[in-house]
Amino acid sequence: MEKFEPTKRFTNRAKNYVKFRPSYPTAVYECLQAECGLDKTAVIADIGSGTGLFTELFLKQGNVVHGIEPNRGMREAGEFYLKKYAKFKSVNGTAEKTTLPANSVDFIVAGQAAHWFELQSARREFVRILKLGGTIALSWNRFDTNGSAFMKAYEEFYGRFSTLKPEDNTHGPTDIPTILMGKGYQRRIFPNPRRINFENFEGGVLSSSVMPLENPELRPAIRDLFEKFVENGEVELLNQSHLLFKIQK
Repeated sequence: MEKFEPTKRFTNRAKNYVKFRPSYPTAVYECLQAECGLDKTAVIADIGSGTGLFTELFLKQGNVVHGIEPNRGMREAGEFYLKKYAKFKSVNGTAEKTTLPANSVDFIVAGQAAHWFELQSARREFVRILKLGGTIALSWNRFDTNGSAFMKAYEEFYGRFSTLKPEDNTHGPTDIPTILMGKGYQRRIFPNPRRINFENFEGGVLSSSVMPLENPELRPAIRDLFEKFVENGEVELLNQSHLLFKIQK
């Protein structure tokens, strides 16, 4: 049986990821400012930084950010996308072995990535690199699948084509933050909707690590779904940015 390797699932998807994935609202940064003392002097490790969509949220505010990314294609896309930011440091590393020095960062963040980590090993690495009193923050952009008939149909579409097997992700949805941060973490949810045309819709679907790029039925199904719900050339994706965080005592 072929070994499941999360770090390779985004190979050949970097171009679509950087062009079509949603960014994160400034409300995420503002929440960490208000509740965790985040300021421009904080040094941040973005674990699984990919093409830099979450990383940029912090770079725009002037923070030094170490982008830890094991997939070469995604890492190189991030380096190109973020090249204008002098405080971006690209690192070939993993959640379990970041290569960063001990007690070197004030915040550990992960956007759309923590579900791929080997959680116990990542937790040990987080404890090693995080300064005393530092913060761990995890964020995901998730579909509001109950928000509209289109979003419900979108959920059914993903269920039809997803290649992710139950055994590929053995952590329950509450296990991830509890293991990485400990009990008592906080959760905030921020609306992050987008109206997009067909190019952006198709590109976003194809950027997903669970979509079978070689399946001949996939692209016609994407077109059919879009055409069923299109209005004035666009559909509305109801995204929500979930933020989970905890200061580590």
